[in-house]
Amino acid sequence: MSDLVIRPSTKIIIFWDIVSTLVIIGGAIAAYMLIPKHQYWYLGAIPGAIMFIGTAFRYIGVLMNKLTITTDHLRSESGFVSKSTHTIDLAKVQDVRVDQSVRQRVLGMGRISVETSGGASAIAIDDVDNPHKLADMILERSRQSPHHL
Repeated sequence: MSDLVIRPSTKIIIFWDIVSTLVIIGGAIAAYMLIPKHQYWYLGAIPGAIMFIGTAFRYIGVLMNKLTITTDHLRSESGFVSKSTHTIDLAKVQDVRVDQSVRQRVLGMGRISVETSGGASAIAIDDVDNPHKLADMILERSRQSPHHL
């Protein structure tokens, strides 16, 4: 069985990329039309450029978060400069919970929380696509774990 890597969805990032691109173009065109002699038309693109830079940082954040399921472990990794890793034994997975806000339900995303027996340890990842399907896959793999109780 190969490792399964789960990352947050990029749907929202793509949406904001499109919005910021439209703001850049619209701002530049509006400034070109409104500023006499068409000087400094590029200033109209600044708000969209700031939005685009913010979206780029959000994308980096998405790349730095992942949940990896191996044959016997569940590992959550997050961070860029400083990194945090949380590993639990897949055989000890007892509960996989899916929470969805209205926005997440509309976009087919959700938050997956994995808890071990006794609730002593938990791992969660936000904004994953097809959260119910992934929750079922995690439970199935936990049952197939070589060390399953």
